[in-house]
Amino acid sequence: SPPRANLYSMDAMVDSAMESMSHGKMEMTGMKNTMRPAAPYNLLRSPHKTNFKASLPRREIELRLTGDMKRYIWSFNGKTLKEESMIKVKKGEIVRFKLINDTMMHHPLHLHGHFFRIINKHGDYAPLKHTVDVPPMGQRIIEFEANEEKDWFFHCHLLYHMDAGMARVVSYKEQGASHQPSVDPKLLNPVFFLGEGCWDGSRC
Repeated sequence: SPPRANLYSMDAMVDSAMESMSHGKMEMTGMKNTMRPAAPYNLLRSPHKTNFKASLPRREIELRLTGDMKRYIWSFNGKTLKEESMIKVKKGEIVRFKLINDTMMHHPLHLHGHFFRIINKHGDYAPLKHTVDVPPMGQRIIEFEANEEKDWFFHCHLLYHMDAGMARVVSYKEQGASHQPSVDPKLLNPVFFLGEGCWDGSRC
């Protein structure tokens, strides 16, 4: 049984980031991993093989999770949904997303219409999910078979992060080079009201 998640402990966040970075082959020295990850994906193992046929073409896409708390903008690779709306895929290929979180926030990422493999220590028996949490300063690797058609939304499931730009449309190339997905205008031009305050009620 996976241990109970402790989402409100900074130690747990640091441990989770270290665990995911270690799995991503990034070396850490001088720090001890106490193995209390917020999302313990290494403990999950599929009861049957989930690996894909070796003959299928493969492609890796790096997506850095980026954002700005001051202006409240969230994005992939420094670009919001309005600035870059599509991730194009070709039907029949295996698409691997390397998700690198450059922020100090959790980002649970959800892909509509597909189950993906979360790459962990179980190899061919990696678990299938449609949402994966990427911890602060950590990373995850997921892969899926492009076996659908048309357009599917990929976004942060913290919906205020999605509304602020952390989203893409996974779009099948077979729709043609000129195809543009239909996106809710509110997601392209979000409106936010930001303010500052003081805890003690005094002037800041």
